[in-house]
Amino acid sequence: VGAHPGLRANGGFTVSNRSVENDTATIGGALQSLEGSSEPVVFRLRNEGGTWQITAIEIAGLSE
Repeated sequence: VGAHPGLRANGGFTVSNRSVENDTATIGGALQSLEGSSEPVVFRLRNEGGTWQITAIEIAGLSE
């Protein structure tokens, strides 16, 4: 988290694309930090019992 300003001091998230297929979803966009920087991010989610859970986060090409 410390290496990514948009996670450490989040100022917002802009969604640029999303895809849902059955119980999986992918949401892409940009994380904005309170300092004003922006990083591309992709969230991968799975619907488990009616609740969406994040299964992976890819920030600027790095998988977390």
